Amino acid sequence: MNIPAHYLTRRSALGVIGAGSAAVALAACSTSNSNGGGSDSSKRDDYSGEVKYDKFDTSAGNYEPATREHPAKNVPKPIKPDNLNDKSVEGFYANIGFIMAAIQYLGGTWNVDPLLETNFDYKDSLAQTIKTYIKEDYTEKNWTDVKFKISLDTPQPTIEGDKYNWNGKIIVDRGNFYVYSRQAHDVPQDQRISEEAAIFIGTYQDGKWKISIETSKSASPGAGSGSSTGSGLGGFGF
Repeated sequence: MNIPAHYLTRRSALGVIGAGSAAVALAACSTSNSNGGGSDSSKRDDYSGEVKYDKFDTSAGNYEPATREHPAKNVPKPIKPDNLNDKSVEGFYANIGFIMAAIQYLGGTWNVDPLLETNFDYKDSLAQTIKTYIKEDYTEKNWTDVKFKISLDTPQPTIEGDKYNWNGKIIVDRGNFYVYSRQAHDVPQDQRISEEAAIFIGTYQDGKWKISIETSKSASPGAGSGSSTGSGLGGFGF
C-alpha cells in the first residue's frame, strides 16, 4: 500500500521549499536538554559525519515520541545559538544544525517559530506553506514519527570569500507508521528510508548568514534511480 498522496503533500512542507532548494533536519530530541551551550560547533578541525545540535528548551516536560495512539508530546524546542551570525566555520555549522533542529521541531509540532529565527533563505515561504495546509485541528488528526539526519562529507567546507559550501547527505526515516485522520497505517518498508545528496550553501552578507540547500536525488530504498537538481519535493518521496 502506498502512502496517500494528499497526506504526503502536506508532509512535503517539512522536507523542501524554494526553487532549487530543500531542507530536512536532525534534532536529538530524546537526549537534548535546555542547558546545552549551543550546537556542537566548538572549534575543531573535523566536522565530518552526523550534524549535532544540543541547545534546546525542555521546560515543557519529558519528551514522548509519537506512537500510533498519539503525536509526539513535549517536543524539545531548539534555541537560537549564540554564534548564529559569526563569520566562521563554527558559525556556519551552527546555522546548519539550527535549521535542521527547527525543521525537526516543525515535524513534531507544526510550530514554525524556531524556523523563523533561523537564517534559512526560504523560511518565510515554508512557514506560509505550513499555515496554508495546517488547520486548527490538523495536528490532532495527523502525525508521523519521521526523523531527519544530516551528514557532512568533508571535515571542512570549501570557502570562497563570503561563500561557504559544504557537501553532505540528508537521510529521512519515516518510521514504521503514520497517522492520517486519526487512523494509523503502516509505512511500507521500501518507502521508509530515503537518502539524498545535498550541498549546504552559506553566504555571509550584512553581518549575518543566508543559508540555502541544494539537493540531488541519490540511490536509496524508495528513492528511484538517476539524479536531479533538487527542486519541488526535492526527491524525498514526500
